Amino acid sequence: MDTFAAIALSTEPPVDSVIDGRPFKGNAAVLSASVWRQILGISVWNIIVIVFQMITMICNEKYIGGADASWIGDTSKSVA
Repeated sequence: MDTFAAIALSTEPPVDSVIDGRPFKGNAAVLSASVWRQILGISVWNIIVIVFQMITMICNEKYIGGADASWIGDTSKSVA
């Protein structure tokens, strides 16, 4: 997977503005505050979606089959 990124970057010519730029301070943060907000926001959203899906699955189990859901994996009664 990293191979494709390396090939893509190796085919780009160098940009003078990057080469001429000033170096960062040694204690500079790698991720800015806005990037941290995006990471945390997406993480919270993913947790909400996963919990919603789990609750939906648990509720559907009670109404669809409950404890007597032996027919779910039974292939002997296939309709063919």
